[in-house]
Amino acid sequence: MLVKIKHGKKFKLTIPVAFVTFEDILEVLEDWMWVFEGIFPSWKKKIVNFGCEKNAIQGFSLGAAFELVEEVFYELRKYRGSKMVEIDTKNIYLSVELL
Repeated sequence: MLVKIKHGKKFKLTIPVAFVTFEDILEVLEDWMWVFEGIFPSWKKKIVNFGCEKNAIQGFSLGAAFELVEEVFYELRKYRGSKMVEIDTKNIYLSVELL
């Protein structure tokens, strides 16, 4: 993915973002969550109940949440070569492209 930012004629910035890096990080985090869920089962309950003590999610799995995010990255890779966002105003141009 490329993020391009231009401001006027002087400032141009292109930031490459690799999906593979994100996927690797998510896989490692998913493995750590699996370990923590097995070793500290009460830790999982604290995360599920954090901020929503009255509406706890039944059957919540941190591993499933990470799998969902991995699946989103996998689906985004199918749309290589297309622009997700393109904003052009008077002096500012922003573009996000999938490569």
